[in-house]
Amino acid sequence: MQQEKFILEFCDVSFGYSLEEKILEKINFNVRKKEIVTILGLSGNGKSTLLMLANRLLETSGGVICYNGQNIRHISPLVLRKEIGYLSQIPYLIEGTVKDNLLLPFYQRKIPEDIEEHWNRILLAVGLRQSYLFRSSHELSVGEKQRVALARALMNQPQLLLLDEPNSALDEEHTRILVSSLKRIVQEESLSLLIVTHQIGFAHDVGDRFLVLKNGGMEEIKDLKYAFIRERE
Repeated sequence: MQQEKFILEFCDVSFGYSLEEKILEKINFNVRKKEIVTILGLSGNGKSTLLMLANRLLETSGGVICYNGQNIRHISPLVLRKEIGYLSQIPYLIEGTVKDNLLLPFYQRKIPEDIEEHWNRILLAVGLRQSYLFRSSHELSVGEKQRVALARALMNQPQLLLLDEPNSALDEEHTRILVSSLKRIVQEESLSLLIVTHQIGFAHDVGDRFLVLKNGGMEEIKDLKYAFIRERE
């Protein structure tokens, strides 16, 4: 029987800023192609740290992380971050228009000839009209900024997107739009998503599989109503 291939694998991954301060300990999980995996956890349990390890914004203390079967330590960070996009919790846009922001990934490299077709498709995927290209970034709502930042991350045509609490600043309506956009993106752009959140409802609505990070360890769960064990046990 042929072994299943994963786009991302964590194998006994540990991380700590010192021997005494271990944040993650022997983490094991995987992400399949065109899959949305959500990682739940309380604040301070290392969710953001885990994402930053996945594209070498931080380096592991132990274990191996593989992207498409290759140890990420053997991949240039610049190459890896083009393949594995990262969207931080607070969307940061540069001054100028939405178009200026979408062109940012092509700074110091040639702009593709089909760029207009590319950004039109991506704007549609994140639920924004083409007219947004000429809107100033300062005029956008928080939800619109979040979707423009997502569109900008997609301009590199990554294979995997890492999303850190993507709905933390969004109301219920904008969260619903974001969920719809993410599901559409996975299908139309043929990529995978790894999302960290502390919101069970959001995880349930968007995810295909659910992992819980607690006390430095990881487990997969099927029933989200048991996702959070009390913080004090």
